Amino acid sequence: VNLNHRNGKINVFGSYNYNNGDYLMKINMRKEQFDTLFAQSNRMVFQNNTHGFKTGVDYFMDKKNTLGAVITGNLAKNDFNTAGPMYFTYMPTNELVRILNATNHNDMKRDNINTNINFKHTEADGRDLNIDADYGFFKINSVQYQPNHYVEKDGVTPISHTISDIIAPTDIDLFSLKVDYEQNYKGGKLGVGGKIGVVNTGNNFNRTDDLSVSDDLLISNVFDYKENINALYVNYNKQLKGLMIQFGVRAENTHSKGISSGFEKQNGNTKNLDSTFKRDYTDFFPSASISFNKNPMNQWTVSYSRRI
Repeated sequence: VNLNHRNGKINVFGSYNYNNGDYLMKINMRKEQFDTLFAQSNRMVFQNNTHGFKTGVDYFMDKKNTLGAVITGNLAKNDFNTAGPMYFTYMPTNELVRILNATNHNDMKRDNINTNINFKHTEADGRDLNIDADYGFFKINSVQYQPNHYVEKDGVTPISHTISDIIAPTDIDLFSLKVDYEQNYKGGKLGVGGKIGVVNTGNNFNRTDDLSVSDDLLISNVFDYKENINALYVNYNKQLKGLMIQFGVRAENTHSKGISSGFEKQNGNTKNLDSTFKRDYTDFFPSASISFNKNPMNQWTVSYSRRI
């Protein structure tokens, strides 16, 4: 569904889409490792339920200035199920040794909302100013159930088993403010601008097995990460006779901090394990190109850029 309405100085628009799908995939696998043959038949069912939307408004203040706001979102719920036994065969005698039954179930919710406020100023002499402020977030939650049941070749008599529950929520927040300015300069186009970006993420990996509580702690982890990038750039391009030149440089000042907290075993005791790192640095990213375009049938370009 798409809607758009303009009346005078105001333009309102929006869209919505919905996707509901079931997908089936079958996999047959045979693998030989040392003296054992692994034979597996899997049936995987994936269910997808997604809502997507976008809405916004533009206000044309006058012929030179426009103010706008946009909200986009994607709300998804996915279910993933895998079922199928694995057979272990001793190859020298071609004898079935044991069977693994592992029916996996994974539920995931993934919600993403982005908001933007923008301003544009345009002059007849080629001067343009664009300002964008953005905020977005991801909220992801994954719940996984993983049982592993080993049974004798009769398919009934139990040998051993492990059952894992994995809960892994993730929250991501993104902020940015960007300013771009362009104008005609000495027969070419000069552009300058800057951007401030902030990212905050929280990740929790919580796994529990049918083991002791202390062993559960050793396979769980919390990771928090924060990053701030401040960037400035200048760029210039000019069309000469049969030649287009472009050169510029972007400077980035980065501050980041990550905290990974969990547990480890020392001398038989479970202790806190805190791995924290900080990084602060400034880096430069130049770029340049020359395009030979005198002949429209043959154009050559030589370019250089430095990136991460």
